[in-house]
Amino acid sequence: MELKEFQLDASCTEDVVWDNLLDGRPGDVCRKLWNLMVLHIGDNGNKSLPDQVEVPANRYCLKPERPGIANL
Repeated sequence: MELKEFQLDASCTEDVVWDNLLDGRPGDVCRKLWNLMVLHIGDNGNKSLPDQVEVPANRYCLKPERPGIANL
C-alpha cells in the first residue's frame, strides 16, 4: 500500500477526497481511520485540518538522516 503524493488543499474533512488517499484502501476506511487518529492526538484534535495533519506527520514521518551521525 502506498500513500499517494499529498498536497493539502482541503481546509476541513468534508473537502478531503478520501478515495484518493491510499491505493487499495476504500475512502470510507480512510475516513474512519482518520477519525480514530483525531481521537488520540489530544487537544490537537480541536485544531484546523492542516494543523491536525501536521501532528502525525511530525510524529511518524521519517526524517532524513544527517550526514556524519552514526545510526544507533
